Amino acid sequence: MLMPDHPNTANQKPIGAFSTVLVAAAFGVLFALPPLWAPYKAGPSKTAERRITIGFPESPADPAKLKADLLIALKSADRLLVLPPVFAGDNIDPETPLFEIKGHDKILSLVALMEFKDRLQANCLCDGTHRFQFFHGKNYKFSFSYHHYVALRGELGAPWFSDAILTEKSRDAVIAWFARAGFSDIKKLWDENAADNARDKKYVDEIAALFPPEARSWFPSRGKKQAGELPDRSKNLAALFPNKAELALTCWRAFGRMTTWEHHEGLHLYEEPCPFLRSSMDEVSADDIKAALLKLSAVDKEAWLGALGYFCSIRAEKQKAEFGTEWPVRLGRYYFENGPLRERSEVVREMNKLNTAEADAFLLTVGQLGLATGDKNHKTDASEDATAWALFCLAQKNHPQAKTAIFQQLGNAPTGFNKHLMEIALTHYQNQPLSVEHLAISSSLSRIGTVAWDLAKKQMTPDAYRRLLEEAANSANEDVRNEAERRGALKKVLTTASMKKPDLIGFSLIEFCTEQLKTEKDEAKRAVILSWRGKCYLETGEYELAYKDLRKSYSRERLLAEFALGRLGEAFSNVWQANSGKSQPEQAENEKLYTYLSYLTDNLPDKDDTDKGLSSDFEIDILMRLAQKRINFADPVDLKIPLKTQSGTSKFISPPTEYTTVFQTALVHYLHGEFPESELLSTMRSQGEILLGNWVIAELAKIQGNTIKVRKHLEACLATKAYTDPIYIMAHLRQQALAEGE
Repeated sequence: MLMPDHPNTANQKPIGAFSTVLVAAAFGVLFALPPLWAPYKAGPSKTAERRITIGFPESPADPAKLKADLLIALKSADRLLVLPPVFAGDNIDPETPLFEIKGHDKILSLVALMEFKDRLQANCLCDGTHRFQFFHGKNYKFSFSYHHYVALRGELGAPWFSDAILTEKSRDAVIAWFARAGFSDIKKLWDENAADNARDKKYVDEIAALFPPEARSWFPSRGKKQAGELPDRSKNLAALFPNKAELALTCWRAFGRMTTWEHHEGLHLYEEPCPFLRSSMDEVSADDIKAALLKLSAVDKEAWLGALGYFCSIRAEKQKAEFGTEWPVRLGRYYFENGPLRERSEVVREMNKLNTAEADAFLLTVGQLGLATGDKNHKTDASEDATAWALFCLAQKNHPQAKTAIFQQLGNAPTGFNKHLMEIALTHYQNQPLSVEHLAISSSLSRIGTVAWDLAKKQMTPDAYRRLLEEAANSANEDVRNEAERRGALKKVLTTASMKKPDLIGFSLIEFCTEQLKTEKDEAKRAVILSWRGKCYLETGEYELAYKDLRKSYSRERLLAEFALGRLGEAFSNVWQANSGKSQPEQAENEKLYTYLSYLTDNLPDKDDTDKGLSSDFEIDILMRLAQKRINFADPVDLKIPLKTQSGTSKFISPPTEYTTVFQTALVHYLHGEFPESELLSTMRSQGEILLGNWVIAELAKIQGNTIKVRKHLEACLATKAYTDPIYIMAHLRQQALAEGE
């Protein structure tokens, strides 16, 4: 597959909040296919030497085989790109390389240092710190994502799925190799990680020292859970405290001390050793909790702070009820006055969840504190935010006294974040017009973003709201633009920009748009014109030009351009943004593109024993089975492709009578050896499916190693000039790969 040189395109903001969801979704797909976990047993092949090993969630593996398979996969690789993870964060383009290694020998010298453990094991759902993409010239081969300095996770087209784990010696050697090669970022991150681990060990040792000596070795490392051991250890820890009220107090002191930790998560005690200690309190009764609360000393600051953290981390309402209605507010007031300033806003939000008269009275007290006049980014006291947050929370309940406090605060001429938040809060009481600035300050903070946008839609006239959306769609704030698009702003811009698409097509429309862009200054209208021209470029096969025009939109056309250009990581991340706010059929079409991408790069499971079809879509199912057979090197004479039939059952290729569509029937006849190629192509042509027919023949020829025939039918695919059809794009990329000598 051909990958272009990576231009320095405009920075994009990957959707980091989705990163864990996407990886989890990938795991979910794999868990739906039980036979995948069996290691691959290679069969004979005339044309290829690919080996694929499956390892989700964990499976044994032969270290020597993993290395041998990696060397096979890299037999022609002469270029290695180091890139950020797909969801790298703000202002980082995931397709802009951080470093490049050239030369087959250099890549082999890196692989020579790699020694693997005897298992494939995916221990995390993170995005990794880097991606390693391997090429032959411009021809993309496969990629790994690099996790926790020890794991190479097979991604697009790699010789294994899941994570191959480096030995400790190999881990250090790989890090040092990159540093010697001139890329020191990995070593720098590793050194920082080592320092963080030393600091966190000191933190946990200090916590453990609060407990009996025999329990101190039981504590898990910070943030890491030791599966299978902690439940028993938690029970053993609880057993060391005959007085369970003392156990509660000791755990609360530990939680309170954690508030001083660097990068502490806040009130919610989710990272280890918090869950370990919370589990030890399962035996603590409601009476024990009451006794522990009564024993709180005015000087026992850590216990007070930790008690609120424990309360906020409890999920069961029954357990929360054990604290009564008075104690949570008392703990909240103490934390607000004595805890870390950075967490005062969090205290306010937790008190707001109580929804009691006592809690609302506390919020009103906080809301009557003085607001700062500085901008949010330059404030020095977190109580400033807490004050605004308290009034904002009360405004959503239409609290009468909060309205007076909001007017008073606005009378003090606050600026920046606090000013906008107070104006949004006031909108709950009266028809206060909202601006793009209000949306900007709220969109960066999801807790109030939905409130501000919904208020604007509810309280503004349709015309005023439409104008606000159009302005938001062209905001300098990327969060605002994305939210405006999600709420349909782009569609409104396209229909309300007072523009009528000219009755032109192809290059005539491209020329018209180019002339219009020379003089048009209105950003909304320019977006419309660029979308017209970008689609025209795409329809004429000018993929690079189409990408330049469409890269600021999250559309199917942009995804097609990225796919055709081989911008794999970008297409992968943007397919989910393109689906935001789209109908189910539109989402399905976008997600198909990633299926085609997986198919083209052999990023598929080795599945000899197929009990279920991969797809309800005939075309996708045919392609997936062909790719699996190519990976498995099956003799094409014995090619039997399991498909979902019209009745929904799964079996090997069924008799043609099972299929109601003429082209499906013809294709099944052909795969059974009952149709010659000429009859298949004649039927597919008459049914408008000639592209699929030629592609299937080309794929079978690829299995047979008949390169001449592959080229012939790829050229037949390209002769259709169906530039926006994913199969055409795959043929385009495959032909480019052949031109590179692969």
